[in-house]
Amino acid sequence: MKTIKILLLVLALGLLTSCSKEEQTIGCNCNEVRYTLPAGSISYQYHSTVAAPALDCGDANDVIHYNGSYHVKVLCN
Repeated sequence: MKTIKILLLVLALGLLTSCSKEEQTIGCNCNEVRYTLPAGSISYQYHSTVAAPALDCGDANDVIHYNGSYHVKVLCN
């Protein structure tokens, strides 16, 4: 009886772990927050937020970088 309880516990933990991994990959919504940097200014000014479905959680960053058009930061949840 003790062995069965242990096996059920291990199985339950395995299922919980696999569900959370799937939720992380499926439930990742990313947005590109765009900023401008006016000439002569040292601080970024908010421009817009755009959905970025092509990006995943691995692309998220807290550093603003230039993408050729805007200074952007990728935020995911």
